[in-house]
Amino acid sequence: MSSLFGILEKIKGDPRGMLGGASLEKLEGFLYGWETAGRTKTFPEGHFCPFREWLEAKYNLSGPAYSQTSIIQLVAGNDHDAFHLFFSEFENFRASHPEYAETTHNPSTQVRDKGRREKIETIRRMPGIFLGGTNVDRMRGFLDGDAYARREADPEVELYGDLDKLEEWLREEEGTNVTIRCEAWAKRFGGEDTSKAFYWLMDKLEKFENSRGMELSFTEGEDGW
Repeated sequence: MSSLFGILEKIKGDPRGMLGGASLEKLEGFLYGWETAGRTKTFPEGHFCPFREWLEAKYNLSGPAYSQTSIIQLVAGNDHDAFHLFFSEFENFRASHPEYAETTHNPSTQVRDKGRREKIETIRRMPGIFLGGTNVDRMRGFLDGDAYARREADPEVELYGDLDKLEEWLREEEGTNVTIRCEAWAKRFGGEDTSKAFYWLMDKLEKFENSRGMELSFTEGEDGW
């Protein structure tokens, strides 16, 4: 399985191919999805704790409300610029912290894995806990990161919530040949209402999977993973 820094370098080199574009929201979701799908614990928030502390000192921002993501977004002013500022500042941080200089640096401990279907169900129930809110870009990133990790382990794996297939299905349902990513569909129908866009995507995902016999009922169950 790729190391955390290896994944970051791939994303930095090809944000469109890996994320659909330069977006710190999608990057954050991707890393979370990639980590929780894997067999090792390299959760970005914990692993990046020294980086966050370095940012807090540099920008004089501290407190439980701040993560490395929120600090960078506040400084950059928009999601696109925040993506590039993240990599710039992370490289500055690593240059002054030799223990983070190698791309193979990947401390890990074993964690229990959960299936992709269970994770989607849990996130739908508690988006605030796992995504910081009803954010379709983070959800898209999460699903992409989870899929990337699972396909590294098994390139032929059949995924619940295959977004390429979902987008083909959406084009058929909407009667168009235009290629549109599913998060863009959600924003189109949700407008400025992020909650409406998020649940539109969740509803379409459920309807799509039901149509191909991979039913998912969003019911109460074990929380977290």
